[in-house]
Amino acid sequence: MNFAGRLKRFIKAGGEMVSLPALEEPFAQKYPPTEDGPQVAVEGVELTHSDGTAGRKIMLFTTRPIELRQANTLLAEHGFRGVMRLDEVRQVERIPVLGTGKTDYKVLRQWVMGE
Repeated sequence: MNFAGRLKRFIKAGGEMVSLPALEEPFAQKYPPTEDGPQVAVEGVELTHSDGTAGRKIMLFTTRPIELRQANTLLAEHGFRGVMRLDEVRQVERIPVLGTGKTDYKVLRQWVMGE
């Protein structure tokens, strides 16, 4: 059986499952989509370091000037603690979207992995 469609939208970090859509929601509420498309999107990947230890990288992509500390404060205000935080914020000109107008998480995942 093969599954097609949406990429995995959660990652394991510190023994906990981190829901990427849940992390994205506070930002989507504060910065809703405009006629130009979404203003924010969260994507992440699980990493294996050269010493064999596991890690993760969770990034907020945004068309707005948001600093990492400011972003993680917003998450804390919405009850996210511990591993439920961002590792990086990247301001981009546009959030990539599919032909349907939905966020193209495949492109965002490539951007995260390309770092």
